[in-house]
Amino acid sequence: MTEQPTDMRRDPRTWAALILAVVAFAGSFDHVRQTVSDHGQVGWLSWAIAAMPELMVLLTVYSVKQRQATAWTWVTGATAVLFTLAANLAQAEPSPWGYVAAGWPAWAAV
Repeated sequence: MTEQPTDMRRDPRTWAALILAVVAFAGSFDHVRQTVSDHGQVGWLSWAIAAMPELMVLLTVYSVKQRQATAWTWVTGATAVLFTLAANLAQAEPSPWGYVAAGWPAWAAV
């Protein structure tokens, strides 16, 4: 007996993953943009730099799903997540819960 392919538009897991990705992107993007702004990269450049690690994670996920991931794919994806995590933690309130809350978007992206 063969399984029928799932219609991804109706799969609740697909929608949950998409919503999670958008929320994680928004949180991490804002933290990265603020961190690079705090360190001198302002204006459009802060927005461009903030987009880079988020798009790198997206491309890594896409490559893995397409079964085209190479070692370089994994290195760039892991580096992007670590960069985002560092920026999130740099913006955190200096308390254990502050670090957990700020780091959560990067963890959720994994």
